[in-house]
Amino acid sequence: MSTNTPLGTVALCLSGGGYRAAAFHLGTIDMLNELGLLDNVKLLSTVSGGTFTGMSYAMWRVDQPNLAEFDKFYKEFYCFMVDNNIIAKALKLPTNEREHNSPKAVSLIRAAADIYNRQVPYSKGKTFGDLYDGEGNLKAPFDDLIFNSTEFLRGNSFRFRASKSDRVDIGNKFFDIDLQSAKHLRLADIAAASSCFPGGFEPLLFPDEFDWKKENSVRLTDSYLEELAAYYFESDKYYAELPENPNSPIPVKPTKLGMQTTIVGREIILENYIHKLDDYYQSLAVYFQNIANNIPNKFKPTKPKSDFITENLTLRCDEDGKPVSIPLMDGGVFDNQGIASIIMADERKDSNIDLFIISDTNQRNNEMLQPQAKFNLAEMLKLPETSTIAKLAEKPLAKAVGDIWSKVFWFAAAIGGISLVYAISLLYKIFTFVTNNAFSWANAVWMTFFYFFPFIVMILLIGLACGVFIAKSKFNKFLAEHTETPVKGSKFKLLRFVEKITLNDVGNLVSTRLTSLVTMSANVFMKAIRGEQYEHLNQYDANKLLSKGESVKTSGRIAYNLIYDLNPTNKRVKLWKADSDTIPTEEMVKISKNAEAVGTTLWFNKDSGELKNLVICGQITVCLSIMKFLFDQRGTIPDEPNSPYHELYMHVKERWMKLKQNPEAYYRNV
Repeated sequence: MSTNTPLGTVALCLSGGGYRAAAFHLGTIDMLNELGLLDNVKLLSTVSGGTFTGMSYAMWRVDQPNLAEFDKFYKEFYCFMVDNNIIAKALKLPTNEREHNSPKAVSLIRAAADIYNRQVPYSKGKTFGDLYDGEGNLKAPFDDLIFNSTEFLRGNSFRFRASKSDRVDIGNKFFDIDLQSAKHLRLADIAAASSCFPGGFEPLLFPDEFDWKKENSVRLTDSYLEELAAYYFESDKYYAELPENPNSPIPVKPTKLGMQTTIVGREIILENYIHKLDDYYQSLAVYFQNIANNIPNKFKPTKPKSDFITENLTLRCDEDGKPVSIPLMDGGVFDNQGIASIIMADERKDSNIDLFIISDTNQRNNEMLQPQAKFNLAEMLKLPETSTIAKLAEKPLAKAVGDIWSKVFWFAAAIGGISLVYAISLLYKIFTFVTNNAFSWANAVWMTFFYFFPFIVMILLIGLACGVFIAKSKFNKFLAEHTETPVKGSKFKLLRFVEKITLNDVGNLVSTRLTSLVTMSANVFMKAIRGEQYEHLNQYDANKLLSKGESVKTSGRIAYNLIYDLNPTNKRVKLWKADSDTIPTEEMVKISKNAEAVGTTLWFNKDSGELKNLVICGQITVCLSIMKFLFDQRGTIPDEPNSPYHELYMHVKERWMKLKQNPEAYYRNV
């Protein structure tokens, strides 16, 4: 173990799941603090709702000498979730009242980011740089803080990562941000990117829609610098036109002088030339880095293959040299548990994680797609079955359209006929006024309102009737001429199919497809990704333990803290048989069921008791997770006095037994 405590260094993953996740994770870290284990947490990987809790805790913790004031953090974050309906507040925030110079288009996620910046405890008004001390080191007690999002340009993870190691990337391998630039990022924008769920929000564009200071934010990536160096080495014309820079002179190209000497001499000269070439490339890279803001477009490769960052930190350029923004969305799209990030952190040579705690609020979906009732337009609009709309919805589309056209035609014709009578009367009145010399302004106004307007209406309605008649004729002709529709070399009678189905049939076809698409993306894909991440972590842990010569069965490093652990799908027969005290009570099971049933939202109903129930569920569940982990370390209950885990196990079990008697034993009413 790397520390004096039995569990050593802990990496804590806080999954996504909106406020359900934020509240459950609050209960989890609260109980870890009660158990004396929270100071063991040196690495945090957070996603979406987990980022709210993890980021707030991290910002609070780095400014505290110890955990003595943890209750203050607990109460403030609890109150934040009680008082803040993020969506409702974001909808009220006009675009022109935004705190930074954002595009004028309405954006719910940008508004939400401003709400986070005003409301989320301890991270409000803070930047990524506030996680670091004056010497540029990540503040204690953390080794790594990783806030996960997903970039939709290439479909990869995008990690905002603060680390004690200087061998880490911020972003990903395709789009990396240098630390000095990242320090200017608002934590609120990072939280928004991490929780930007598709469908509920639009993508948050990086860097365009992030609020940060642009100065000192220019960096060219190594791959692009190498490409620039090669480009100018081969182009004498452009090389001669490079702008002078007093802080970094243009390096002189090396030459192969003296190649006419002996073979041995040529080898020595060639070797020296290669060394000079390396020095040249490094010098040219420094030069370009220093003039990064002012590299003229003509000096850039016309089709850059590598990544680079311009003065506005817009990553990558297209073939025309135009910058391309990175659309960022919820980290859960790529990895909803943040597992891949923790594995990446553990793969570093200087990393020494002793325990992974995966706090996961993912809901079980045993029946993802239920059979739907047939779509009924009248029922959806709450209209009687005898209504005109209800009858039209049950007719074939062609006939329904024909009936509508006929009704519109006869309505237009009837009103047009009445208007025609008015028009004839108008002409008669005009004739009478003219022949009797009775024209006056009063008569003119009277005629305008009572005769001229109906005349205009007549013209419009007669035109509408003619238009409907022509459109119907053309539609019938189109159906007759296009009985078959060619699609990729084959022909389908699509129009005849559309001609015969009803409007209710169309509604049914559309609704079932939309439901299946939502189920596929929100449930099936998420379940598959989650399974793969869990399998990846299990296999990674097993391989690392085997490489150290340790037994996988007795030395696993993973504690799963799942929201439904108190009500598991598969009963823990082995654990419960060995220690019957670990069996949850019926009240605990009920708490778990209610917690799992809470939807993925960014608000709580204050009167529902959901927040309280979730916090309690997190407290209870992590107790069980730690006991199960300690049990798995030995294969037997670690209750023997000589066990290295005996004291900790009994310490956790004492809290567990207290919770069995009263699940609210550690809940504080705020």
